[in-house]
Amino acid sequence: MKHRVNSRTRLKGGMSRFFTRMFNSGDPRGWGEYHIVPEPGDTLWVHTHGLDNFNLLDLEFEGVPVDLRGAAIELMLALVGHSKTDMHLESDADFQGALSADDPVCMQLGTLRATNHGDAEHRGLLRVVDQGAPMGAGFPARLFASHLAARADETSSAKKREKLCRRALEIFPGEPAPPDMRADDSGAEWNLTELQQVSNLAARVGLADALLERDKREECLQVLEQAIAFCPGWARQYKPEAAQGGNDFHTRFWADADIDTICATHRPAAGNPPARPAGLGSGAPATGFGCRPQGFGSRTRAIGSSD
Repeated sequence: MKHRVNSRTRLKGGMSRFFTRMFNSGDPRGWGEYHIVPEPGDTLWVHTHGLDNFNLLDLEFEGVPVDLRGAAIELMLALVGHSKTDMHLESDADFQGALSADDPVCMQLGTLRATNHGDAEHRGLLRVVDQGAPMGAGFPARLFASHLAARADETSSAKKREKLCRRALEIFPGEPAPPDMRADDSGAEWNLTELQQVSNLAARVGLADALLERDKREECLQVLEQAIAFCPGWARQYKPEAAQGGNDFHTRFWADADIDTICATHRPAAGNPPARPAGLGSGAPATGFGCRPQGFGSRTRAIGSSD
């Protein structure tokens, strides 16, 4: 699809890219052109040109909501940067890694698919979709939700964390996880990546944390109960740890929480059990890069600490 190239649709001009390469050769903004093109329906087509000069692949996001322009640029730059330093990308292959934070609450996962653009300028672009999704799936909501949740976990402002987590849940409400699906606790910190891909757990826990910090306790309780209903395996796994060591709001909630009753009341119907996203938890491991996710991260490891 041909489009205009101007200051509104181009991240950096040629001279700016030249100086970026000269003074900061590791900055992916200097390696090629990044175009952010408006599409019908208040969405954006974000894609690259010229990365083959650095033996890299040109990529695209399709159908990005206009308010997620900044998130799309962050993710694209991170994916391009990590592909040069930490991993090899190829068509019809999965990827996973810490794209959004150095100490992420969850990894970012996706798949690259060959596109069918008819014009020569965009022929050869690889589309970034959610892991296991086909080329025509469009906007990778799971990937963007995990990015917003990871960014929220690094944000000091409770108001901004609340906004990021709410937006993550808007674009990817998630599905109830199988009742026995648990966090991977084999390492020093819990790995929430699989639960995040199914149920958007990191955004739910992050939202509850932000609401408690803003003294919105009633809604915080509702979000926590929803997290339990969506991820009962994780809740049973986490409760023994969370229900001891203090008399704060968070500890009292978990000590009193009746997981069976919460699930009976709040768990939505979905499948028997709902299927996991395609490509998740089976087959060969995806190419990885970055650091291992650190459980609940710097903020969501425990929800709240004040009475």
